[in-house]
Amino acid sequence: GYPVVAVTGNGIATVEKRVQSGELPYFPVIVAAVGTEIYVLHEENGEKVYKKDEAYEQMLLESGFNRPELAKTGQQMIEELNGTNIDYQESHPEWQLDFQQPSKEQAYRDGEIVAETPFKMSFYALAASETSLTALKAEVAKRFPGKQVVVCEEINHNSNMRPGDTKKKYCIDVLPTTKARAVDYISTTTGVVMRVVAGDSGNDAEMLTGTGDVSIIVGGARPELTTVISDVVSRTEVNRHFQRVRDPEGRLTKLYYRELGTGLGPESILRAIRYLKTAQKLHKKIAEKPIAPETGSFGIRIAHDPVPEK
Repeated sequence: GYPVVAVTGNGIATVEKRVQSGELPYFPVIVAAVGTEIYVLHEENGEKVYKKDEAYEQMLLESGFNRPELAKTGQQMIEELNGTNIDYQESHPEWQLDFQQPSKEQAYRDGEIVAETPFKMSFYALAASETSLTALKAEVAKRFPGKQVVVCEEINHNSNMRPGDTKKKYCIDVLPTTKARAVDYISTTTGVVMRVVAGDSGNDAEMLTGTGDVSIIVGGARPELTTVISDVVSRTEVNRHFQRVRDPEGRLTKLYYRELGTGLGPESILRAIRYLKTAQKLHKKIAEKPIAPETGSFGIRIAHDPVPEK
């Protein structure tokens, strides 16, 4: 079969718990916390354990992601945008911006040693429209120049909204890297021949549009992702399962598989792989390196997030 790497916005503890319970398989690699942590599966004394990729962590340490200072900037932003700082005249209390874990961010501001998410600072906010959400993201990005700002829906909250509710809840992450860059790192260090990436939410967008040879948009994908994909695929392709992207000379540069129904993510991935075996002529690289389970010519498959993100 194909090796599968889990790429998730959740922390390693959440994924490990489900792996150890048998709900999820033992992935050879887990990319956690929106691409900021990589864990590789090892076997010690007959037991399977995940160990952090220290080389990747060192790269992020050298990126200048000063967590205590960023937490202070985050607190100042909350006070300004929520209107509690009377000196700031452009507040947006309707966003109800706050840290996802205020006590943890307080610990960072106080200079305490915090083991959790050293390269990921997260907020919650509400927005009633795309215009409001765009303005919110711009305010965050303005305060964290040079950092990645990733926004996605808070699925648990938004799937239980009552009729008449207009404000959706969003997760906002400030990061030194992204899922896409983590996938590129794994591909480079392992010598992957071909990459298939899959996802369903907004924080998968960069990974799906910029990483890999084939991208799978799974059934039930969020509008925040499908809108981005529709922007890069020509109108003549939008209603196809397989959607092709070509360069100005007409050469095929990327192949998308889009599950048009509401099927579950894993089912979408399996269907896409089956279809790819009969669609090699659509993609030159696939034609040159045929997909065959017995040869493992794909090298590695990057799974969509196996754990709903919070």
